[in-house]
Amino acid sequence: TLGLARHFAWERRTTGTVLLVAGLGNTSFLGFAAVEALLGADNLPPALAYDQLGTFLGLAIFGTIVASRYGAAETGWRPVVRRLLTFPPFFALLAVVPLRTWPLPDGVTDGLAEIGRFLPPVAMFALGLRFRLRLGEHVRRSAVWCLATKMVLLPMTVLAVALVAGTTDELAWQTSILEAGMPPMVTAAVVATQAGLDEELSAFVVGAGLVVAAVTLPLLRLAMG
Repeated sequence: TLGLARHFAWERRTTGTVLLVAGLGNTSFLGFAAVEALLGADNLPPALAYDQLGTFLGLAIFGTIVASRYGAAETGWRPVVRRLLTFPPFFALLAVVPLRTWPLPDGVTDGLAEIGRFLPPVAMFALGLRFRLRLGEHVRRSAVWCLATKMVLLPMTVLAVALVAGTTDELAWQTSILEAGMPPMVTAAVVATQAGLDEELSAFVVGAGLVVAAVTLPLLRLAMG
């Protein structure tokens, strides 16, 4: 990505956006539903681990660093640490670890789940307001790179590793391959927009990725056998 950014003379904010959205996938909003539909409900536990301990931590740590380095924010390690520790999803993940040992009152878990259901539509609505079909040349070129990397190159790399290891029939590998091929992450696009990065690019790849996924995910499932 950095080599392409130099070759095509991308703006700094475009480079940061590509780093964010090309590396982080929609492994929860779309990922859980796709895994259940294409692989079965037995694959949901590995998908949850992939999302929370993989994609989510990647967003919290890598996403914070990219947003601070390439966005309209302070530079240096102190702002990165401060942004990470005050990132609400990261704080929630840290808080839930000790809370797992405490029994919650009846109805609290269901109530929190209902509140959580509002996040995907609100995030998609916010990005949809910025979605445009008429794009500048720099957006078209970087969008193609984002989608090709996220939805073709990354899952095929994981599939190749699984084939070499001879374990494509294991639940964890199947889930990892499919989750690796998810379209760009909605929350990563929101973080990119909040950081002052290329919001036109981030909104487009999230929306276009959902459409492309209708074709690439079934093909990826067929490739796994």
